[in-house]
Amino acid sequence: MSKLYQIFNASPREFFQDLDSKLSNLFSRVRDIESQIEKILQLHDVFVREQLPLRRGSAPLTRWSYDARLPNLYFPEAYEPEFSKEQVKRWVNQDGRIRGSLAIDRNVQYDFVIEIVSFITDAARQSFSLKVNGQTYNWLSVAQDRFWTIVLEDPQASTLDFELSIDPAARAEGESVSFAFSHIDIRQRH
Repeated sequence: MSKLYQIFNASPREFFQDLDSKLSNLFSRVRDIESQIEKILQLHDVFVREQLPLRRGSAPLTRWSYDARLPNLYFPEAYEPEFSKEQVKRWVNQDGRIRGSLAIDRNVQYDFVIEIVSFITDAARQSFSLKVNGQTYNWLSVAQDRFWTIVLEDPQASTLDFELSIDPAARAEGESVSFAFSHIDIRQRH
C-alpha cells in the first residue's frame, strides 16, 4: 500500500492540507521560473533588436575537424569505420545525408573540406552538395576525393549548421549506403 494512501486513510484532512501546501509551493516555484524565463526572453529580444554581440567566456572556436577513425559522436547516419591498408572510411546510410551543428564563430569565413572515399553511384558523386544554415554552397574545387568550398560569414547565426547530401534520385536501388568519407575539416580562412 502506498504511503500517500496510508496517510489518506489515517486522516483525510491532514492528507489534503499537506497536499494543498505542497501544491502551493510547487505553483509558487513554477511562477518564479516563468518570471525568470520571461526576463530572459526580454533580454533576448533586446539583443536581437539592437543587434548586440553575445559575449562568451572564452574565445570562440575557429576550427573543427573530424576523422573517421575517431569515435562517432556527431553523425548517427554514419556506420562504424572500415579500415584498410590505404584508408579508413565511414559509410553514410542510404538516406545519403549527414548533418552537424557547430558552435563556432560566424563572423569569419571558413574553408570547408571533406575527403570522400567512395560514392555508391556516379550520379551520387555528381549530386553531392553542401548546405550551411539552409544555403546551398557550390564546390569551388573537386580534386579526386577532396571537395572544398568557402563558407561565408553570417554574423546573424550563432552556429554553423551543415548538411552534406546526395540527391535521393542518385541512390542505388537495394543498397544500404550512399557515400563514404574519411575526414571533414572546417577552419577559419586567413
